[in-house]
Amino acid sequence: MHSSCWFNRAFLLLLEVSVVFGDLSSPQNVTLHTLNTHYILQWDWGHDTALNETVTFTAQYIAQHKRGNQSKNWKSVCVNVVERRCDFTNAGLFYIGMFLLRVQANSARQSSSWVQIAFCPEKHAAIGPPSSVQLNSIIDGLEIIVADPLDNTNQSMKELVQNMNYLIQYWKKHEDVQKADFLSTKDNVVTLSKLEKWTWYCVIVQTRCKFNSSVYSDTHCMQTGDLQVIKEHLLSIHYISVVHPGAQGSRHAKAVDS
Repeated sequence: MHSSCWFNRAFLLLLEVSVVFGDLSSPQNVTLHTLNTHYILQWDWGHDTALNETVTFTAQYIAQHKRGNQSKNWKSVCVNVVERRCDFTNAGLFYIGMFLLRVQANSARQSSSWVQIAFCPEKHAAIGPPSSVQLNSIIDGLEIIVADPLDNTNQSMKELVQNMNYLIQYWKKHEDVQKADFLSTKDNVVTLSKLEKWTWYCVIVQTRCKFNSSVYSDTHCMQTGDLQVIKEHLLSIHYISVVHPGAQGSRHAKAVDS
């Protein structure tokens, strides 16, 4: 699945630069890479100080409604780190809240200006595809079991995202995907009925919500069943068990011995 991949929603909503504290250059290209409730702030900084001092970075956040000149309202997530990234995943950002995130470069003698971006997880964070998609062959159709995308605590994103739904795209395996049919649903278990018998179908699923849509899941394919053949198969098993009650057991024993 694409669960191993990060689905990046990078944005540069640069609001302002605070009062200059020194001549040290500010971080550049500040972006936030997100997936569900995973939030990684990243930036570039390619400048050397005149004295070749070690440069570190501090990243903070504040709820937008608490914004003001009081620095005590800002909460530090990364302090004097050398990496050009900071993980805000466990910072406790309320999913439907609006926040300001900022980063500053520091050396032993000076600090750069702060660089800020605005962030609302509900609006800006990328939503992931289903955590898994399972197909089961049924009579003249397919059963699709969709597992919700998960947050950083492995809980369903439906706990945070209102009106989450899925767009299911399905088509015959031997045909072009452009001929696919679509089905929108809020359910985690869906039955595609009245499909052609003994035919391979492929399925991909996309997560959708008010502000975002995910990439599609990996492609899953399975062959449909046939009612008459299934009945005949079940009858043959029943006949063998009645007429030759030890047949299945002896076959199993031989298979084990071999």
